Amino acid sequence: MELRAATLDVIASLPKDDLLCLSYPKINLPAEAVKEAFPVTQANPDGSVDAQDLFKAMGAKNIRFINHEREHALEGLVNLNGVVDIEQADLVIDPGVTANCFNVGQALMNVAGAVKRGGHVVHCLPVSRVNYAFWNFSPRVLWDFYSQNGWGVALWFEKDEELFECPATKPIRISPGTSIVCIAKRNTDSVLYFPSRPPDADAIVILR
Repeated sequence: MELRAATLDVIASLPKDDLLCLSYPKINLPAEAVKEAFPVTQANPDGSVDAQDLFKAMGAKNIRFINHEREHALEGLVNLNGVVDIEQADLVIDPGVTANCFNVGQALMNVAGAVKRGGHVVHCLPVSRVNYAFWNFSPRVLWDFYSQNGWGVALWFEKDEELFECPATKPIRISPGTSIVCIAKRNTDSVLYFPSRPPDADAIVILR
């Protein structure tokens, strides 16, 4: 799993005292470039920035990493395919782990349940990367799931380190190698449920 420059800018702008990240992600940005923006002091042997060090430099105080398979010593084992109760955080980051969960609906439900009221989740997921993972995501999946649960939602496409407009409900064609970046803000403690049907456009809640 990795986080790119455009997604890191989004993460940096959000409150994150308690931060939960799905996997221990690779930071896809040279250390020198990161150091220009954040007081990062630690780098990996290959010169890349360490994820935990970067999150600390962004202001996170309590940082946890979980994954369904331990790929890093700091990752706790959590199988998102089943119903799990995860300690809540101000910010939950999904660098693409849910795309590797076969029971993807339940995985999204678990991730959303780990967000405190007033907190945010950031997903960075494949849209047109065939055989990259189990799933490619339609923007509508994230839009309908979060908006129908009363969350605020903002969506962008990401390609070649740039973010651009992502229509939430309009059928579109996109080029290979595109990802989606989603920010959702939890506005309520209501019980979460799976979306029943696409809502009317007028009923959609915009991120605020």
